[in-house]
Amino acid sequence: MHTIHPEDPVEILRVLPNRFHGQFLREYHAAAVLAARHIGGYRQLHDVLRMWRLTAVAQSDPGFAGRLTAVREAVQTGCLVGSVPIEDIVPGWHL
Repeated sequence: MHTIHPEDPVEILRVLPNRFHGQFLREYHAAAVLAARHIGGYRQLHDVLRMWRLTAVAQSDPGFAGRLTAVREAVQTGCLVGSVPIEDIVPGWHL
């Protein structure tokens, strides 16, 4: 049985809204070329895929745009009501 890895570029494109495909492909190709040329480039490729996987999941969520707007407004006004420290929601954030 074949398991689909969430950071597979094909899976990212499947989940990512179409308006982001061009930017993802440009960043992916640049990181892939670097990874092919320099052994240390693998880390950048991995980071690009992880960031885009998270972007794809967030942007494909129907409520994301509203939550993003609310966060931007809260930041502009300095309101922390309803906020949660990132350490409480992202495992290993402090590392």
